[in-house]
Amino acid sequence: MKSKLLFLLIMTSFIFPSANCFASTSYEDKIIAVVNDDVITLKDYKEYLGIIQMSLVSSGRSQEEIDEIMSYYQTNGLKSLIDDKLLVDAADAKGLTIRDEMIDKRIEELKEKYPSEEMFLKDVVSQGMTLTDVRQKIINQLKAKYVEEAEVRSKVFVSPQDVSLFYFENKEKFQRPASVDLDSIFIAYNDNPEQTKDKIKEILDLVKNPQKLPESQRSFKDIAKKFSESPSIGIIQKGEMLPKIEKVVFSLKVGETSGPVEANSGIFIFHLKEKIPEELAKLEEVKNKIYDFLFQQRLTEQRNAWLDSLKQDAYIEIK
Repeated sequence: MKSKLLFLLIMTSFIFPSANCFASTSYEDKIIAVVNDDVITLKDYKEYLGIIQMSLVSSGRSQEEIDEIMSYYQTNGLKSLIDDKLLVDAADAKGLTIRDEMIDKRIEELKEKYPSEEMFLKDVVSQGMTLTDVRQKIINQLKAKYVEEAEVRSKVFVSPQDVSLFYFENKEKFQRPASVDLDSIFIAYNDNPEQTKDKIKEILDLVKNPQKLPESQRSFKDIAKKFSESPSIGIIQKGEMLPKIEKVVFSLKVGETSGPVEANSGIFIFHLKEKIPEELAKLEEVKNKIYDFLFQQRLTEQRNAWLDSLKQDAYIEIK
């Protein structure tokens, strides 16, 4: 979930009106928050959610993922807007400016997510925005990105010693469960399940009596290649299979073939190539994942601390 939200913080931009919004009287211009000299209106909040929705749809995410992320922003959207405004104010205080060519490049990248420029413009209009609005949001987005890199990311450091210490203090996290390496044959159920069972019996007979086949086609792998309706299973860890299948495959001896094993969608025959015992992953194998974890953890802590310091020096009022 955190990675999805990080993607959205990068993909979406920032929505802030000018101070003359205090004079507005329409429902959508209702002020819902004040941050320093600027206000956030209900319209700003709706546009913010609209931009997120547009980014999610254009990214090709499933409806389930879209619903999950939008649910988060329905609850936390105002907090995100306030944080974004503080970042832009910090960038402005440092006199940070964005070159026109960088803005143009970002707009072109957004357009590429759509089938045509016409579809892009239609989506912009559907969110109640103009290209000028989009351009300003990109300016704010890039300002926030660069000031955060300077004030937070550049100050986060993870040493090799930190990685090693985490590994040795959390070895249980890197314990790999026992696993098996399997060749398999799978035949899906058709309209007549009995036909599927008959076909599996014929294949199993060939596995047990390979002399019925040409010499070059007698291995289980060759038979699977000829008859199986899905790729071979490969390496599977304990806990990743249905209990009834796991019981069968973990009881096999190396080189042994199972009988027919029924699943929801069809029938399997398994051949055990190798048993891999439970083992501790080596530091060399997991050091990059540990580094990424520690860096992201410290980045989040540093970012939150910096935002807290900005909030202490800011005027924030939620209506």
